[in-house]
Amino acid sequence: MTFTSPVRVDEQRLAHERRLIDDYVRGAGHDPHQVRARADDAARMLLLSAAAFAASRLRTVDTSSPPPVSGSGQSVSNGSSEACLRRPDM
Repeated sequence: MTFTSPVRVDEQRLAHERRLIDDYVRGAGHDPHQVRARADDAARMLLLSAAAFAASRLRTVDTSSPPPVSGSGQSVSNGSSEACLRRPDM
């Protein structure tokens, strides 16, 4: 049996979250790097929406994954049913 370090799992989750946010921002017709560099309300709102979308998708992955091995350092989702957010292009 192979065990993955909790730190490695967190890094993978963060990278996946960043990809989801970037995809959302691109789907809204913007460049993720340019949006992050801006300080206007529209950029902040877009990033907030993208982060909410990513969190929703990650919760879906968490609830469909098997529970972590005890002591793995991973959090366990409570399985609550929350409305799934959709990207603007969907």
